[in-house]
Amino acid sequence: MLNFVPGFDGHTAIRQWIVEAKIADSSVFQVIYNVSAPKARSIPVEGLRPYTRYQLRLIAENVRGRGAPSEPSVAFETKQTNPETPASRLYAEPLSATSLSLSWTPLLANQWNGQPKGYLILYREVGTDHWHEVRIPSLRASDFTLRDLQPYTSYEVQLFAENMFGRSSSSGTSEAKYDEAFLKHETVVWMKEILQDLRRGAIGTTKKCPS
Repeated sequence: MLNFVPGFDGHTAIRQWIVEAKIADSSVFQVIYNVSAPKARSIPVEGLRPYTRYQLRLIAENVRGRGAPSEPSVAFETKQTNPETPASRLYAEPLSATSLSLSWTPLLANQWNGQPKGYLILYREVGTDHWHEVRIPSLRASDFTLRDLQPYTSYEVQLFAENMFGRSSSSGTSEAKYDEAFLKHETVVWMKEILQDLRRGAIGTTKKCPS
């Protein structure tokens, strides 16, 4: 809420109040809001971004034009809220029999809406209820590898952004499946390893065939 005492109106009704702001580290004022309220003594300024520093000033406008800007307000910071969005474009695909490769597009600096904590990965075997959690503190992270998973098992993965206030909505569930092409490739690799063992005379070596 911006409170003020109106100055001289030039004996003409005020048509609108124009709110200008310096945002974050900017040194330039820009128009962020205007309202037609001739008799107003306070204005609720809408559309401000969370966790952002502002300095405001007010300009009155009548039929003759705009007056001089007021003195700037004391700088203030808006409150934190949940991150604006989860990381986008989450992809999950098998990397090996027991690992999955994850990739995503990280948040921009102004999308965290608060003091950032990082990313939260939830994953589970398809058809089960229990989600496992992994937290990544790096704000610039755009990929991660899930390891030591159940061999050749399909998994569901979700991604969230977290700050000190709370958590974003989910990225949506991405499912990683071991398709026929991957299993054929793994089988070829398995057969090559068996042949190499036989050539070395390692007859007792046992390797599990992809199923």
